[in-house]
Amino acid sequence: MDLSVEVEADLYPDPWPHLPAELRESILTQPGLTWQDLVHLSQTCRSQRQWMFHPARQTGLLWQIHAGRAYPLLLNTSSPSSGEPINWLARLQIRHRCQIRTLNTLQSFSGRFFHRLDLSNDEIDEALQSLEDDFDIHDLVDAFETFLTRPDQRSHLTSHYYAQKVVQRIKHRLDTPYWQAFPDQLENQEVCHEAQIYLQAAVRLCQWFRTETRITFTPIQNKVDGIRSRVIEVLELTQPDHPVLERYRQHQTQTHPYALSDLKRLILVVNQVLFEEEQFQGNDQAYYQPENSFLHELLERKLGIPISLCLLYMIVVLDLGVDVAPLNFPRHFLIRIQPSEGAEATLYLDAFAKGRLLGISDLRRMTTFPLQSDMLSPVGPLDLFRRMTRNLTAFYTGASENSGSLESYSDLRSCFELMILLGGENEIPEFALIKTYLQLNINHRQIRQELDRYQRIMERNGPGPMGAVIQTMKRIVQEEAITTDATKVEVKTRSLLRDASDQFGYGRLCVGLICQHKMYDYKCVVYGWDPTCVASRSWILQMGVNKLPHGADQPFCNVLVEDGSIRYAAEDNLEPVPSDSMIAHPLAGKYFSSHNGRVYIPNQELQKVYPEDLDVLNAFLFSPLPYVKQ
Repeated sequence: MDLSVEVEADLYPDPWPHLPAELRESILTQPGLTWQDLVHLSQTCRSQRQWMFHPARQTGLLWQIHAGRAYPLLLNTSSPSSGEPINWLARLQIRHRCQIRTLNTLQSFSGRFFHRLDLSNDEIDEALQSLEDDFDIHDLVDAFETFLTRPDQRSHLTSHYYAQKVVQRIKHRLDTPYWQAFPDQLENQEVCHEAQIYLQAAVRLCQWFRTETRITFTPIQNKVDGIRSRVIEVLELTQPDHPVLERYRQHQTQTHPYALSDLKRLILVVNQVLFEEEQFQGNDQAYYQPENSFLHELLERKLGIPISLCLLYMIVVLDLGVDVAPLNFPRHFLIRIQPSEGAEATLYLDAFAKGRLLGISDLRRMTTFPLQSDMLSPVGPLDLFRRMTRNLTAFYTGASENSGSLESYSDLRSCFELMILLGGENEIPEFALIKTYLQLNINHRQIRQELDRYQRIMERNGPGPMGAVIQTMKRIVQEEAITTDATKVEVKTRSLLRDASDQFGYGRLCVGLICQHKMYDYKCVVYGWDPTCVASRSWILQMGVNKLPHGADQPFCNVLVEDGSIRYAAEDNLEPVPSDSMIAHPLAGKYFSSHNGRVYIPNQELQKVYPEDLDVLNAFLFSPLPYVKQ
């Protein structure tokens, strides 16, 4: 026994038990330490463990800091109604269990849904049921969103893909009551200040369509408030006598009948702040992109379309007491501003044209129709957001028809589901939604329910051609449901390519390879292949496949293209180009588990379909040649 050790220990006793609690907490909450480190530390010393897990620590700063460090949204936890302090250790333990359970759930999705075009609401709800029984819904959203924001995205593509689907479903469920109540809420303007109605609905619209992004109300409101504050600041410097200032200082935001001259002076300042200082402008170059419609992206990119720029303009000036309303003008959204002098002095403003004021003659030139009085009648928030949704529907309809991307149909599905909640005359989005569900082969129960409803309407109105259409669609739903339940995996081995390889030197490509198209120059990743072209004869002729050196008698690859589309390309036209850059395609995670800096690694389900391609991919990685022939 080494007595020197005992003597040294007696000379230098452990100071830890004698340190003040505040100092201990400061040491144990140093940057770089995690709550897992604290757990490991507690296992080395009983007194340390007793101190860390004392009730005073569980509700104190120590575990609050570590809970927030691990899961920042936990800091939004409300205090219990009983008035007792929050047990941060308990919240951290629950949230950690929630994270593990969500990971297990996501890992089961690929095996269950790999061969589905998309996930049905019922399938996601069923998978979430046990989680919802055990955890708070907001903890679940936070847990699934963690997979969308983690820094190592290259290594968890499949989890990211299915987390997006789940988060979209949960957020839509949470937002549905808001949009259902939206039309009724507007009948009583005293429920919420009008500017807040527009702002809240604009944020909710962003959240509905951009479910993969964590969008919250406060940052957007702060940006808008900052713009409004700048307007006030410029007014104080240049027009200290303006009547808006006195009302603003007294927090009087109710609509006030300002004189025409005062409104024109205010408009000049608002235009200066929005379009000169902040540099907001209309996006002429990419007018129909959906990003132009979302307020959070408008505030970030400073690019919008007439309706989104008008919305921002109104939100800014409504809290200044200006009598302003949206004008649903044909083909171009405008703002109507009403001065105290009456209807004869009404102002019409084009936010897309940097706040230009328009006269009646200008309005006549902007439409091919005779100018009618109803064209100049203002509309409310409900009509504004209906039109925004119709704009998005038109874009996603075109995208789905042009690219055939399943994600475009998924976005289109979100449009129709929101249109149904918003209602409106002369709109029948239900039938369009049925067709979208059929295209994605999902939500068969909802399709049958809606078709039954249509059939009852047809029966009351008498027989007609729609009856046969409904019966045909019912039959399609039944056949699709049977096909979905009886999905059989077709395994493709490299032996299918040997004939082509021996004859032409083909069969060099495999799933996971990043390639560049020799004719169209786009980059893509291979996620499937056929030994020869299996497209229709008309497609082969239309695409000029017969003009290729080896025509249709060569391997053809299914590829995910960097522009978000899905294409079918001949191996003649594809050149492997290992790249550190990932292909930004929404379906990449459906087929690949990771990107290793050069190629994509097929996930387990894709490997079952192409069981020998991983060996080819590895040979490609370690080959000094541009590619490896089989």
